[in-house]
Amino acid sequence: MKKIIKEYRKIQKHIRDLIIFSQEQLQTLHVTKKICEIYHSLASNNEKLEEETQALEKHYNHTSLFLETLLRKDHFVHGTYVLRKQPCKFRTEIIQPVLERYEPLFAKKGIKINKALESELDEELTLLVDKGLMSQVFDNLFSNALKYTQEITDPLGNKVKLVSYDRQVLKNYFGEGIHGIKFSIFTTGKPLPKEEAERVFEEGYRANVNSSQASGSGHGLNFVKNVVEIHGGRVGCEPEEYGNSFYFILPVKEEKVYEE
Repeated sequence: MKKIIKEYRKIQKHIRDLIIFSQEQLQTLHVTKKICEIYHSLASNNEKLEEETQALEKHYNHTSLFLETLLRKDHFVHGTYVLRKQPCKFRTEIIQPVLERYEPLFAKKGIKINKALESELDEELTLLVDKGLMSQVFDNLFSNALKYTQEITDPLGNKVKLVSYDRQVLKNYFGEGIHGIKFSIFTTGKPLPKEEAERVFEEGYRANVNSSQASGSGHGLNFVKNVVEIHGGRVGCEPEEYGNSFYFILPVKEEKVYEE
């Protein structure tokens, strides 16, 4: 694809040069206009091709990361997920790539993504995690949001379908000097009953409030729970007035929490 685009760019440049340096030879306004139309049409198509190529490349990299992670030989040898930890910038290396894949899917279903809290996430948080597994955690949470987000009437009387994500630092959450980093994804809809909210991360469990709305196996949130727990973290669901907040908390020692 990149090679084809490069050749098209060469053709585009030749046409541009023709327009610039051959105006005297172009005898009629009609011919000049036609060549200009061809040039702009070619430029527009080249831009679309480059956008599609970038999207395909992102999808390829995303899929390759997931396949490498989920089919890793060590998982099968040891019978559990085996971590390959590395320093990861959560916002740019994990959250953004996953969210970019889901943004058009949310838009198709009329679901808005509330980014009002992003200003609080501007500082880049780096944590030592398994990048592939943690990316899959966010993928599963956004997939869940895509399936089950419902329309509600907000405090201002507007009808909305909304997804919002947030991050908090919980000081000494796991003990003295071991803080918790809480990542939350809120979805509008009917709040889950307390007993169901406590069970949604169980293997094969699907809440009655949502189970009739979309297909699913009940394994996605359990996968999230397993991955977070082998990182030493915790998961949970908090029913709220306008929906439900699904979260996970990762432990990090004080000297390991730093903003870049």
